[in-house]
Amino acid sequence: VDRWFYEGSDLADAVNEFASSHKNDFEKDPLGKDTNSEGIRGWQLFKKRDDSVHGSVSFQNSMGESMHVVRDLHLQFCSIFEDALTQFTSAAGITDDQFKQVFMISQQEERESGKHFYRWLDATDFTTFLTVMQLCNSDPEIRPVTVLRKYISDLSSEARENYRRRRMVLPLLDMWETCTFQDIISLVNDLPLPTPPPLATRKELARWRNRLNIPKLASTAPEEDKREEWGKYCVMSMKHLTDDELQDAILFMKKVITSIELTEDQQQDRTSWEAFHSMDVNFNRKIDFVTLRSVFAHIPPLHTKSSQKTIIKHETILRKVNEAHPSLNLSEFRALLKELNDASSNDSFLQLCRDITTQASNMFSQDE
Repeated sequence: VDRWFYEGSDLADAVNEFASSHKNDFEKDPLGKDTNSEGIRGWQLFKKRDDSVHGSVSFQNSMGESMHVVRDLHLQFCSIFEDALTQFTSAAGITDDQFKQVFMISQQEERESGKHFYRWLDATDFTTFLTVMQLCNSDPEIRPVTVLRKYISDLSSEARENYRRRRMVLPLLDMWETCTFQDIISLVNDLPLPTPPPLATRKELARWRNRLNIPKLASTAPEEDKREEWGKYCVMSMKHLTDDELQDAILFMKKVITSIELTEDQQQDRTSWEAFHSMDVNFNRKIDFVTLRSVFAHIPPLHTKSSQKTIIKHETILRKVNEAHPSLNLSEFRALLKELNDASSNDSFLQLCRDITTQASNMFSQDE
């Protein structure tokens, strides 16, 4: 499907014919006062009706009719794209259910390991449609399908870059387990950025703050989901930075977070998180139990019968959930370590976590 979208002649012909027929419904505003949904000035979102053709109508009615026309064109465009996609998958012997299932798997792999970043279904998004039609109107020589493919390719590249940057930021937020969104806002405001974010980004950040500060959402959302949103907020605030500037900002964040004084319990949580994170190389917030057992094999205090019995018990529980690939999250990891260290002092618990971190780091560095 990816190759069909970027190379298929049937889709190209359909998009080119449609856009060429309707691009005149999207005009550039000569005064540069109107703004599209991306914050770009100088575009009328909907073409005003020509009174000389349609008779005298009020401006409000004119815009209302034009909005309806453009929305109707968008629905036509969606239908053309979806029909072309269905024809392609049907010819390849792929049912709609099979396509949806495989696409859902690709989305899961994108979230967990940063693969694929397919964005061609965004071709039916109204913002995509509007942008393509406006650009085609401004340049009569350009091929509409070329505009569409470049726009979708840029969305894919942006998603990949945002994923990479979130994976740099999110571990710091997970390490800072006691933080709130207000703490995140203060940290972002204190970042020594060489230049402030563009105006459009600052407006978007303000909308995010309003949304994430809604008490009901803040209290009911799962902790991991909230931190994902906080991470996106941080990345957006640094979206305009170069890689070197981003690295400097990350180092500043790490310095601030690691300088926060911790209680004894918080220090245990921090050290156990570091052990967990040393094995969560793709930052999926879960670790493979088989890998964990390999790490345990290099830690002599865990070779006792009672320790092995505890390890087997936890593995049995996890295999009931996923027989082929047992894994555990941070809470399950901590529960296992505390049970293994049940009869030990706090210092022993910290040492166990440090031993795990050391062995895991050695194991993964050898694999590389």
